[in-house]
Amino acid sequence: MRFIQSFENATAIQTAVNEGNLGKPYVAYDKENQVVDWNSKEKPDYSKMYLTFEITEDGSITYNCENGYVTGNTIEYSVNGGEWLTTTAVPYNVIGNFATGDTIRFRGNNTHYGNGNSGICNQFTKSTAKFKVFGNIMSLIYGDDFIDKKELVAEYAFTYMFKSCSGLTDAGNLILPATTLARNCYGNMFAGCTSLTKAPTILPATTLANRCYYAMFYDCASLNYIKCLALNNPSAYTTYWTVGVSSTGTFVKAAGVEWPTGTSGIPEGWTVEEV
Repeated sequence: MRFIQSFENATAIQTAVNEGNLGKPYVAYDKENQVVDWNSKEKPDYSKMYLTFEITEDGSITYNCENGYVTGNTIEYSVNGGEWLTTTAVPYNVIGNFATGDTIRFRGNNTHYGNGNSGICNQFTKSTAKFKVFGNIMSLIYGDDFIDKKELVAEYAFTYMFKSCSGLTDAGNLILPATTLARNCYGNMFAGCTSLTKAPTILPATTLANRCYYAMFYDCASLNYIKCLALNNPSAYTTYWTVGVSSTGTFVKAAGVEWPTGTSGIPEGWTVEEV
């Protein structure tokens, strides 16, 4: 026996699958009466998906280089599975205005998107839409050839990328697969994302690099889950990374690894789990 569920569109169906609310033996229909038969409870393999934004409330998405640093970085984007279009990082660059349910995929061939100067690149900072982010961040560095790439070779690879994106609510299915890190590669990446509740699925690197997680989740007031498998004196690389996060949450770490409690380690009041 199959249970029939109706959804507004295919994106809503995908969201139901992602959240475990739709699976075998369910059949779903979108508003066009097209059958989407998800015959498995397994989540999609996000590591094989381009970096993707799912819009949850109308607004704009930018690819912005506010203070002129890293100006000229060009990427491509595809809206709702359409043709690939090109955009370049310049001050106040708005890619477009998007509606709830839209998805935007990204790919690029740049080694880094941030800069160590006080002038910040802030790639998506000026975005006004509310959105979730999922898929493999490496599609911004390796283009179409991103699957199974696990090395960051340039400093500041994704520094400040989503800084102050108050509309970013969920990065739980964002894949940061690199196990070879570079200096400051994720520094301030989500700083000021006050609505963010879920950090990327896992931070898999066991060996860290100088300042690689510096202030990564600074002022993420809603964040309540982090999974980090670092083995080598992790707090030496996580300075200020959980300043201002939620007062309660869950921190998952590698078994036997010692972390300090506080804003450069495991937030006070959080439950600790080991894997």
